[in-house]
Amino acid sequence: MPLCFTLIRSALHSWHASHPFPHAPRTPYSRQWHTTHNIHFWRRSYITAIAERLHDGPSAVASADGADATYLDLLAGEDDRNSRSSDQLRHGTESPLTNAWLGSNDGIKSVRPTLPLSKLRRARKSATQRAQARAVERTTHRRQPQEATLHLVKSELRTTALLSPSWNVRYASLARRFDSGLPEHFLEPPTALLMSTDAFERIDEVLDHMESMPDGSVWSLTTFAHRHGKLEREIWAETALWLVCYDKVRLVRFLLATHIMLYPPINWVEDCLRVLARHYITSSKLDDEMRATRFRGLVRTLLVLIERETKEPFVLSSSFVLLVMPYCTDAQLDEIWARIKLGKVKVHSHTILHFAEHFVKHGQLDRSLDALLDAEAMGARMDSVAFHSACATLLRRSSSHPGGIRMCLRLVEHLGSLGLVIDTRIYSIVMLNAVEAGDLETVSNLYRAMLDQGHQPNEYTFAIRLKACKLQIRNSRMLQEVITDAIKYVDVRTNILVCGEILHCLALHHVKYHRGAAFNTLAVAYTQFFDPAPLERLGIELPPGPKEEADSPQQRMQPSRQVLTNMLWVYLRHKQLPKDTIDCYKRWRQLVASGDKAWAECATAPYVSNVFLHRFTRQQETLLQATQVIKDMQNPLPPTSGIKQAPPNLVSWTIFMRGFVRQGQTKLAEQVLSYMRSKGMEPDHVTWNYLIGRYADDQDAEGLVDVVRRAEAGDEVWNYWAHRRIKNFRDKERLGRLLEEQKFEQRMDFSQDIKKGLSERLMEAAAGEGRQMDEEWSGAPKKASKKRPPKDVEGFADSSSELAEMAGSFRQV
Repeated sequence: MPLCFTLIRSALHSWHASHPFPHAPRTPYSRQWHTTHNIHFWRRSYITAIAERLHDGPSAVASADGADATYLDLLAGEDDRNSRSSDQLRHGTESPLTNAWLGSNDGIKSVRPTLPLSKLRRARKSATQRAQARAVERTTHRRQPQEATLHLVKSELRTTALLSPSWNVRYASLARRFDSGLPEHFLEPPTALLMSTDAFERIDEVLDHMESMPDGSVWSLTTFAHRHGKLEREIWAETALWLVCYDKVRLVRFLLATHIMLYPPINWVEDCLRVLARHYITSSKLDDEMRATRFRGLVRTLLVLIERETKEPFVLSSSFVLLVMPYCTDAQLDEIWARIKLGKVKVHSHTILHFAEHFVKHGQLDRSLDALLDAEAMGARMDSVAFHSACATLLRRSSSHPGGIRMCLRLVEHLGSLGLVIDTRIYSIVMLNAVEAGDLETVSNLYRAMLDQGHQPNEYTFAIRLKACKLQIRNSRMLQEVITDAIKYVDVRTNILVCGEILHCLALHHVKYHRGAAFNTLAVAYTQFFDPAPLERLGIELPPGPKEEADSPQQRMQPSRQVLTNMLWVYLRHKQLPKDTIDCYKRWRQLVASGDKAWAECATAPYVSNVFLHRFTRQQETLLQATQVIKDMQNPLPPTSGIKQAPPNLVSWTIFMRGFVRQGQTKLAEQVLSYMRSKGMEPDHVTWNYLIGRYADDQDAEGLVDVVRRAEAGDEVWNYWAHRRIKNFRDKERLGRLLEEQKFEQRMDFSQDIKKGLSERLMEAAAGEGRQMDEEWSGAPKKASKKRPPKDVEGFADSSSELAEMAGSFRQV
């Protein structure tokens, strides 16, 4: 073809050189006769004709001589848009282009086509007639409601897999509405399924037959195929698409019922399962429990459909696995993983990484490592984000196992031998595990190794090192070294995370070892990084900040809630006068009510309130103000604040109760405990330890035994602090005797077992206890024991009169 065009252009140049047009400028040839002007049109026509021929099937591939109408027109030099060329040929007149193409007697070198002109005309006429007949046939076919024919291509990889454009187009139109992943009320309406009346009649017959068959039965579509002269897969495709569009509930049953030889195409079954999963996750009619039930049923269906006699594997996409994994049971995931290992299910290497993260989150480190190795063997890139994420999860969760830091180091060594690049993120995770294990030497070694390998530490690295400094807060040298390195590698003036950790470490160190100068030291560090305006609005005086150059002033960061909490904690410890503390709290509540941007956010969490609460419970004269703090935390804020007040948490109630315990007010402490439990807050071991210490200091044996009984009833385990507080009780012999009596009474209580119908245990216990047990059941008098009156009350005093009475009792003490 390019050679033909070259010859044509050269002939036109020669003709125009010898026959110029009259009254026209001397140019090689006119625009209308430019041969390249119609090249693209001829090319498009030729491609269109070839595509139509392939679409019509092998019966209309080519004529006997292999001629094509468009291609013959191109050879003959006849453009469809210039119909006068054919007219000139009929009437014997020739245009300049015709002469150039077919040749002339003017001495111009002619360019002859490969076929004689007569044959070209006959072939072109025959091809044109065939093209017109095909166009009429296609137009008639479009006007009549015909069923779409399934053009099928068999797959060479799986036995029953079929590639069908008709199925793909219809399925894509039905599943397109789920592509956004939004809830159902945001999705576009479902697309209507266009089928003929005969197709709907066949679908009704299949569904009626399915309803007449018992659940769990399987049956073939052969009868329906013979009755209607269709293939089984065609009837299956019609029914499945109709169920996908209109009745997804019965789709699962249809998939199970048709799971029989000859099996439906496996890739169509996978499409049905995929659209079901996307429907369950977006449906607004399903609550969490119902959604989990549907997903588990879907997985059970998948496990049944996987088992085919054809031994062909299912292919599960990563999106399908991610939708199913949070809802199915561990046993179902184990079964899917077993079939992946056996080769019955094929997945992408990134899907294997999802299984690795699932296994490590459920404490199965060996299976997680096995999944990582499988993903690497399947071609997963070890430098990809997904692989690094799975490795990071594995290393982080390894710290919760016995010998976690040693296991973590062995995992790092093993992954490094496979080719994993140990970057700053991996080093930081291992350092964090070492910090939580209390192995500070390993933290230092890992940090030096990271620098030796040329890796740059980031903000998280220094946050972890500062956390290690909190474990040895007295080591000022290590703290100074870490702060110096942080300033060297991180722009601390713009990094609020590192600055906040530095201030917290400084606060812990100076409050413990330099209490008098703690706030001043911390205030100097604060003004270096943060805006002093929030603290100044609270009435806290700060030293002047660093001098800034006039040409390049640097704006300091706004303090976070954690930074303000630490500064306020040190400030309240620095202020010894109760009046100053009360005034500070009142100003804070005013700022919160007015919607101050910095301080109002602090009321959305109980931390700042707990700081004031801790300060007010340290002295007897401010206990009444501590009660006011608890009330403020339970009352809603005015609309001007624009936030929601955080209610008291377990730490708040424990601090509040501790204030009464420290002042010797055991009865009021019991009231706080009762009121806390009425609000749904169950005490923890810290709360019980404060009460145990109070009764031990008061030498109240009955009260101590009673609080121990209640703590054990709440499944609290005795720890070091509980034993340490019990040591304050002087009459150890009496306390031991009361505890033994209490344990004996607990062994005698079989009410729960009787309620459960376990009478056998009662008989065994009676035979084991012997005569002493017989005396107890025969009605022998028990040893009298003193019991304290019940301390629990329905509520906590919050009225003004009760608060005044409480304050009077404090003064009497």
